[in-house]
Amino acid sequence: GGGEYHLAYSLTAAGNYSLSVLVGRHKDIVGGRPGTVVVYPGRLSSQHCGVVGDKLGSGTLLFGSICRFELYLRDSYGNYISCEHYYSSLLTHNISEMSVYHEADGNAAWSA
Repeated sequence: GGGEYHLAYSLTAAGNYSLSVLVGRHKDIVGGRPGTVVVYPGRLSSQHCGVVGDKLGSGTLLFGSICRFELYLRDSYGNYISCEHYYSSLLTHNISEMSVYHEADGNAAWSA
């Protein structure tokens, strides 16, 4: 009442949005123009991330050789977390451990 309204909405896709609130019979925009809403990716979700590399899964890598790979970071909605988002986010993303396991015995051979 009293001309005051409370609105809530939930966005799950990261991106730039335009928000307009229209009132009256002529659908006038409140404030005279749309507002801008920027939605950043959420917290890092290990279940939605991935690893890609040339030698991964091939079973062929010589001892002492280099294996390069890339991590694809995503939030629980599948939004990609870029390096810019990762470093400038208000949220803290924490990659606490990375391990490489030897398939024969399951023991960690390397960890960072």
